[in-house]
Amino acid sequence: KLGFPQEALQSPQKRTAPRIQVLPEFNIKVEVMRPSGISFDARFNDISIGGAFLCALKDEALLTDGSSATLIITFPKVPQVHMPFLILGSLKKGDCPCYRVRFKGNSTANQAMKTLIDALVQEHKKKRDWLFRKG
Repeated sequence: KLGFPQEALQSPQKRTAPRIQVLPEFNIKVEVMRPSGISFDARFNDISIGGAFLCALKDEALLTDGSSATLIITFPKVPQVHMPFLILGSLKKGDCPCYRVRFKGNSTANQAMKTLIDALVQEHKKKRDWLFRKG
């Protein structure tokens, strides 16, 4: 009988932090700064306090798994965030490379990220309230 080895199966794992979808209308500017000082623009698909899924806006940006860089995140409602990160994995989505990243910031960067996440949650609440407003 053929089958997948039982010892290789894993139970589903819960994320340590919930992810928040980042909608285009939130007007978040994301710049990825490489250690060399060369940067490129990207956009978030989703973000959490511990990491994100982001895509480069052009096909020029190639980062390898395991490499590090810094995100510079500009959102009008909070101070600019500088967050170092590690590439966990990459894939192509359309013509552009996308990356799963884990943040590796210090306490100041982590607090700034928490402020950003809280602001994004408020934006989602505003949108929900607008969509479901009463009459």
